[in-house]
Amino acid sequence: MLVEIDRRVRNIAMMLNMEPFLKRRPRQLSGGQRQRVALGRAIVRDPAVFLLDEPLSNLDAHLRVQMRAEILKVHRAVSATAVYVTHDQVEALTMGDRIAVMNEGRIHQVGTPDELYDFPVNRFVASFIGTPAMGFIDCRIQGSEGGMELVADSMHARIADAQAQALQQTGSQKVTVGIRPEQLALATDTQARTAEVVIRGTVEVVEMLGAEQYVHVAVGGGAVTARVPRSQPVRVEEGVTFIAQARDLQLFDHDTGRALRWR
Repeated sequence: MLVEIDRRVRNIAMMLNMEPFLKRRPRQLSGGQRQRVALGRAIVRDPAVFLLDEPLSNLDAHLRVQMRAEILKVHRAVSATAVYVTHDQVEALTMGDRIAVMNEGRIHQVGTPDELYDFPVNRFVASFIGTPAMGFIDCRIQGSEGGMELVADSMHARIADAQAQALQQTGSQKVTVGIRPEQLALATDTQARTAEVVIRGTVEVVEMLGAEQYVHVAVGGGAVTARVPRSQPVRVEEGVTFIAQARDLQLFDHDTGRALRWR
């Protein structure tokens, strides 16, 4: 029995790269090493299901990234179901095969990371999933010679027929438009004249992240964030123009926040 225990402990220690630390006491281990030990205690029992309740919440940013990778490796190695609870949507997207998004005790949506990111069922899920968060603008719906348009003080969008049909079914004169940061591009006035979607606003904050920057923009009827290459410099309190494609817009019922499906 003792031989079997020793074999299993050493196998798990090897899996977690903890063999050199087997003779150390807990106070002699770092935070990340202690997390690995806790994970090893669960794995060595060979359970059918793992329940991980915010296992990385007490670690610093660097260790969180490192331990995410470690847990993914272990999960692939043991082939057991893991239920992972977290408030960090980055952890959910990077580690989950299927994700349940909850708010105030109610499940809003269950799906793959791709489904939650591309097709959120409501404004809450859309705002929670994604870094930086999706931007939202409240728009008026109006007809034009070319079809239907969405208009706000800072935005003008010519939408596709499928989008127009989804809006007509609501019977409302207002809609909330969502747009992801990577779907916005800085543009000149010449480019804006021919674009499907044009958004103008004032830069409030610029976050420099190395090769790219997050530009937070105040617009009439809401706010948006754009992911912009560092080669395109912008300044705080500067007026900017962004363009996008109509197919990239997410449409939400203005009153309920429910997503309007058009594709």
